[in-house]
Amino acid sequence: MIQKFFTRSIVWMLVTLLMISSFPQNMLAGEEKQPHLIKVITDTEIKSNDGVNIGKVYKDTLLFVSNIPGDKENLSFHFGEKEATIQVESTVQVETSDEILKRYELGLSYSESVGMLLSHQKTIPFMDNTNINRGLIQPGAEIFVQKLDDSYIYILLGGIDYIVDRTEYESYFVQLESNLKDENSSVVDLKEENSHTDETQVVEVTEDSDAIEDDKLENSDTLEESEEDIQEKEIKETLVEDTEVENQSSQLQLMTAPENEIFTKNTKYFRVTDEQVPIYDNRSSSLKLVGFLSKGQVFPRTRDYTSWHQISYGDYYAYVPKNGTVPSEKLIQNVYSTSLLVTNTRMITTLTDTPVYDNSTGKLIQYATLVKGLQHTIIKEYTSWYSVLVSGRVGYIRKSQAVSSFLSTDSFFKVVEEKGKTPVYSDLADNSKIIGYLYNGQEYPRLEQHSGWHGIKFGNVIGYVHSSVTTPANGKSIKNLSDDSATNISITPRWDSVVYDNTKPGPLVPFAVVRDNKSYKILKEYTSWYAIEVAGRLGYIRKKNAIREFTDSDKFFKVEKDSIPVYDNRSGTLVMVGSLVKDQVYERTANYTSWHQIQFGDFKAYVQKEGTTPSSDSGIKNLNTKYQNTKKTFTALKDLEVKDNSTSPLTTFGFIKEGQSYPVISEGDKWWGILFAGRVGYVKRDYALGGIYKEVSYTDYNYSLETMINKQMMVSPQTDKYKVQYAYVAGYLISAVEEKDTYPKLATVKGTSGVNLRSAPNANSTTWVYNNVPFGKTLTIVDYAGNGWYKVEYPRHIFGGFSNAYESDVREYVDPNNFDINTKSMYQFVLLSKFAGANPTELNNLLDGKGILEGMGDAFSKGSKLAGINEIYLVSHALLETGNGKSTLATGVNYNAPDGKTYKVYNMFGINATDGNATANASKFAYEEEWFTPEAAIIGGAKFVANRYVYNGYGQDTIYEMRWNPAKPATHQYATDVGWAEKQTSNFMNMYNKLTSYQLYLDIPKYQ
Repeated sequence: MIQKFFTRSIVWMLVTLLMISSFPQNMLAGEEKQPHLIKVITDTEIKSNDGVNIGKVYKDTLLFVSNIPGDKENLSFHFGEKEATIQVESTVQVETSDEILKRYELGLSYSESVGMLLSHQKTIPFMDNTNINRGLIQPGAEIFVQKLDDSYIYILLGGIDYIVDRTEYESYFVQLESNLKDENSSVVDLKEENSHTDETQVVEVTEDSDAIEDDKLENSDTLEESEEDIQEKEIKETLVEDTEVENQSSQLQLMTAPENEIFTKNTKYFRVTDEQVPIYDNRSSSLKLVGFLSKGQVFPRTRDYTSWHQISYGDYYAYVPKNGTVPSEKLIQNVYSTSLLVTNTRMITTLTDTPVYDNSTGKLIQYATLVKGLQHTIIKEYTSWYSVLVSGRVGYIRKSQAVSSFLSTDSFFKVVEEKGKTPVYSDLADNSKIIGYLYNGQEYPRLEQHSGWHGIKFGNVIGYVHSSVTTPANGKSIKNLSDDSATNISITPRWDSVVYDNTKPGPLVPFAVVRDNKSYKILKEYTSWYAIEVAGRLGYIRKKNAIREFTDSDKFFKVEKDSIPVYDNRSGTLVMVGSLVKDQVYERTANYTSWHQIQFGDFKAYVQKEGTTPSSDSGIKNLNTKYQNTKKTFTALKDLEVKDNSTSPLTTFGFIKEGQSYPVISEGDKWWGILFAGRVGYVKRDYALGGIYKEVSYTDYNYSLETMINKQMMVSPQTDKYKVQYAYVAGYLISAVEEKDTYPKLATVKGTSGVNLRSAPNANSTTWVYNNVPFGKTLTIVDYAGNGWYKVEYPRHIFGGFSNAYESDVREYVDPNNFDINTKSMYQFVLLSKFAGANPTELNNLLDGKGILEGMGDAFSKGSKLAGINEIYLVSHALLETGNGKSTLATGVNYNAPDGKTYKVYNMFGINATDGNATANASKFAYEEEWFTPEAAIIGGAKFVANRYVYNGYGQDTIYEMRWNPAKPATHQYATDVGWAEKQTSNFMNMYNKLTSYQLYLDIPKYQ
């Protein structure tokens, strides 16, 4: 009863599919109420809805499409009775003509399909009604046929009829019955008849048949079986010459019915007369090519249809067109008689078009082909072969031509990648992240199963391998399974590195490749090798190919690349103070995640671990065991080499950066002895300043001193030398504020160009102008001076005690010959781009008791190095501008910002403290620069001075040049006070005098 119900269900399913495939064309066409006519403007591919290439249309071909050509997506049209697409950019919309509408209406008139074109080997070209080629149908694609005449086969594309040459391509036409009831009445279930064997011998492949099979297939894996101790015997294979196959085919032809014999419902077998006939899977909505049957071979069938044979094909039924076949007697021995379908759960996927062999005659005879990429249920697995059911017969395919599916119970897999290695990925969602490779022919344990993937243990993570390039395995060939007894120490490969299996005698066997983007736990360490676990197996990687991670117990490290920097981090920002040399070994004082801590002079410095490897002190002859730093220091006048004198010749093993102060352990006539990262080293005294070093240079300018003075006078230089109390103004340029007869009284400046403050109540040329008071400013009148002039108080609230300088004042300060280079005045000529060589501790000594600047030595040192500017100048300048750290700008000003909030800001160099409203202007500038801490103001101020005056193309590298700018006189000058540069020299000198050793570079201008 169950069998009858199952049989009826299959029949009705096929009937339903055939009904769907036979719907009238006008039903499909009728769905397009407003079709759009397009013209193809370039040869373009036709794609099915699932993206498969099923044909091509040529330039100028016309099609009706169902969606608007202006859409961004591809255009849809009818490919026979199926939906297909072409790229929208390959088309243009055109107007519909009467002629083309007639062709469209003709297509609507077709009532139903009469068959289909099935091409599995050749492309089929199609033409329009003028016999011009308009495209082609690809092999493997099928299209329903609307009608036939003596010359042509008619098909519909995009609602328009196109034709195929019948005389050339009729062999690819498969007829469909229009009356499904008639078709159904001829369906005969042959399964029960085929399940009973007659007197002809039937070969069954069961566990007990291995001994018989052993004599028939060649055992190509004898060596492999002996090594793996596999008990299963291989079926002997004997290759058949082409002549033998032809002879057997001739015998079959003589013993079968004539080719013109008609199939009846009682016909149980058919013979293939074409070179090969296709096999189709019809379980989906369309026919899918799954294989071929070979010429001359006989096959049982399970049902009869008017135009088709139904055959058993693995675990389902497939269909073969009757064209190219004739009825036949049985004449075969390898009929599958245990059941009609295979019930095994193991499946294989073919890697290429795969031959299927019959071995029942003692010779291998190919009787079918499985197409590439086919998933097929197997009957049984042998060492080198799979047995399969194809068209009711038991056949054999080589394992090398297919990969087996995996079951959840499979614990191992074998790589069968033809390219030799297959990638291991770290992420299922991102196939670009390759972390290693596995070798072809090698077996591996797996931890997880995902759709299309194996999860394996790969180093410290789960790696993923495509299951499509693997086959199930039993793991018996693996002799180096890991016991997972790893240490807590990891290595990282330097580059793609081979991992070897060392358990077999003879040479090492590679089984994996690890990349430089993952770490691996060490199982054991040897002289030249690390033992690690990769893909669940114990492997060996050469030490030179890997970098071991550092542990707290590692006391030394080796530098593996050129010039690794040494950084000072005491200021909170990394400042480079030296460098280490490739292939040298150094002692470290602490271990951090990404850094080594080393002793660098009298402080701890830091070296990045990248580019270094763990090492030992073996081989270090100059390791320090007795010396200590003294209080004496030197300053590097250039990037200074540190030498090891335990070798001959001397070996450079480090560098101290120019300007860096460094303590010494000993003195010689030509060398300083030092401690450098735990080793005793030596630097040349010629390049390491100990004590005071002064160097004087001169810069010539191609104009005279008089020219310099005249240009400076044009920009109103100021002086506080003359303590001016009163001045005179012209009455017509002011307006009284207070209407009273007595003095003093207030007045405002009404002259748009301001009003000059003169030394006498007249405008004679001999009268000196102290300054100019801007429009709108207030003056205090103390008396009327006659002739329209008034005597006023000098407005110190505006000018702060400064007035226009006389020419003699300018000459006094601008002429370098007025200064003795052996006095404090020489410090205005110190090159600001040269370091003095003071360290943060020495700077803190200079700042002791200096208000908010006290303890800011690190900030000044950091600002100096980051800006490349003299650290003593920065301290001196800041002390001058801040009144020894106690000015309003230094201690902080509350600034009301545009966002409505109040910020405390600092300005340590008086930057933008312009005359008139110094505090407001300077605090606004500090806010814009985000100087919200004293440290930020020091470091930012250093950068401002360096960028604006020293390193921004102006060439102002001394205090003198900052004030007078001899390269471009009267432009870009730091101050208006003629004595500004000289005033800074006292502090500058006092700072230098407090240092026990320093370097001093002077640059003095020379005018013509």
